[in-house]
Amino acid sequence: MSVRKTGQIFLLLVLSALLAACPFDNNDSSQSSSFPDPALTSGLKHISSAGEDRTYYLDLPDDYFQSAEAKPLIIGYHGTSLSHEAWLDGYYPLRDAVGDGAILIYPDALFSESAGYTQWEDTKDSAMFEDLLASLPASLRFDPNRIFITGHSSGAGFANVIGCHYGNRIRAIAPVVGTLTEFNCVPGAFAVLDIVGSKDPLVNISTIAHEFWVRYNGYKVGITTPGTVVPCVEHAAGPEAAGAFDYPVLWCRHGEGEGPTVDNPVSTAHDWPSFAGDAIWTFFSSLSRLEPRSEVPPGGGLDGAFGNSDTIMSFTLQYPEGMPPPISDTAGTVVLFPAGTVLPAVGQQPTAFLSLGFDLGLPPGPIAPGTLPKNYQVRVKYTPFGGELVFPGSYTAAVFIYVEGGSFPQPAAGVDHAVLFPVELTDKITPLEIPGVLTLEPFHTAP
Repeated sequence: MSVRKTGQIFLLLVLSALLAACPFDNNDSSQSSSFPDPALTSGLKHISSAGEDRTYYLDLPDDYFQSAEAKPLIIGYHGTSLSHEAWLDGYYPLRDAVGDGAILIYPDALFSESAGYTQWEDTKDSAMFEDLLASLPASLRFDPNRIFITGHSSGAGFANVIGCHYGNRIRAIAPVVGTLTEFNCVPGAFAVLDIVGSKDPLVNISTIAHEFWVRYNGYKVGITTPGTVVPCVEHAAGPEAAGAFDYPVLWCRHGEGEGPTVDNPVSTAHDWPSFAGDAIWTFFSSLSRLEPRSEVPPGGGLDGAFGNSDTIMSFTLQYPEGMPPPISDTAGTVVLFPAGTVLPAVGQQPTAFLSLGFDLGLPPGPIAPGTLPKNYQVRVKYTPFGGELVFPGSYTAAVFIYVEGGSFPQPAAGVDHAVLFPVELTDKITPLEIPGVLTLEPFHTAP
């Protein structure tokens, strides 16, 4: 036998011994697969979800194949009308802050024919999130106990949706100027970093989800300490609070950018702020390593989150025949407009929110023709938005139901459904009982 042949055999034996002794173990919770796929590269990937071809960009750190430890996984959701390119071209400079510290994935939203641009849709994109997590471990090595979610604008809103729906599978979320559209959350606990802009004309600071997550994690809104990153504060009930260090909730209010003016109608206050990337990675990387939790924090959960309601509104809705199905089980919103409003003007902001999302209580799938009227009792939290809220006062209330093909938070004309009706407010605590049956119709704006 030749020396070369003998050397090759010896090398194979050595490699076999090394592989047998390798610390990567399928039973090790820090590894999602024993070895990374040597053919895996950064780039655009495809996945089938809900019968559709979906795309996402995989951004591997430079030392992915050399790292002895499985890295965290960060999933980033772009804003309305954008794509994964926004994460690559510097609009969202998250990789600059993360460096080689984590694997990054940037999913693409589907194009909405009714809206005319890409937009996240709760049902389909939640299914994609599940399919993505199910498919990744076969080829990608990451730490399943360090799955982090972030996003900007509508992508931040969807990051909140993932927190609500999958809080028992992820470690933390970091929404950047996004609202909360889902409130029927699974039991669980996760950390939250919520970034808001005080000058933002698109996402009013009072509608941000941070108060919901503060109460959901069992903390008190009025108690804060300096956060681990500037300009953030941390909500907690004190250093002895259960989970105060394992599941922190940070709120980062900034004053960057400018709102729209007469001379410059383009606002920059809704943009990704300069400190966001560093703040998000500092926050994610500071969290202790814990297995996902399926129990609500003490004093938290939905009971804790909704314990601050002002009153109850009771009404009955009639769903018309042929109405598309709602985008989610909690795709109902109640708002107030000035008294006498018949059709809101294009882009008109409501005076206040009464409910940012209530449980529709409908079965999945299309609403059957002839659906009987349904009675609702909605928890009301008066949240001023585009005007001054006065008690007592006369207003026009509107119930919006967001359906497939529509858009949130501004309803799509002719697609999403609504009903407007007069309401008299006496004070914050008096229950609102709306008589008769309110019939939903396709939403329209004033000409």
